[in-house]
Amino acid sequence: MSGGHRIRRAAAFAGLASGVAFFGGQSFSASASPVIIAPEASSEVSNTEVNRIGASSIVAPDFAAGTFDPNFAWTTFVANHGGQDAVDACQGGLTDMTAEADLEGSYLGYFPIHNHCGGEPILTLQVGDEVFISGYGAFTVIDYREVEQGDTTRALSGLGGDILLQTCHETGLGMRVVALDMSW
Repeated sequence: MSGGHRIRRAAAFAGLASGVAFFGGQSFSASASPVIIAPEASSEVSNTEVNRIGASSIVAPDFAAGTFDPNFAWTTFVANHGGQDAVDACQGGLTDMTAEADLEGSYLGYFPIHNHCGGEPILTLQVGDEVFISGYGAFTVIDYREVEQGDTTRALSGLGGDILLQTCHETGLGMRVVALDMSW
């Protein structure tokens, strides 16, 4: 992947993660909280409406975590940000642990989740599967790796992808890390 392409992807990812959304070829942002508009209603929402309700963005189309969409092997969301305590809070969605993870490489995000808190689908994702993360976009699985519990991030050396998802196996003896690239 060229350096310019990676920079454009990083900018797009940062925009989505920060509450700026793209809708109908336009970007929307302000200082208030993001608003998620149901896909069937999204075509009826204008920039004027966003300003009227004081939203920072429109995120559309979107799918609620756990709902079935035949286009994606898994739909999920980011529940919180932080370290292991945030993961252990078990809020049913991914934890954005990017700032706390000491990753080698140019990953844009690191998102762990306990398997018993909603992360079990990570254990079955295969190369080519599509994943939708609410507020972040669509991603394609490009690689995965099984690592031992307690391994350092060096165990991920050479694993590609824009972001990484991670969950533990039910046995508690290892973890599965899945590498995803943004889908366009």
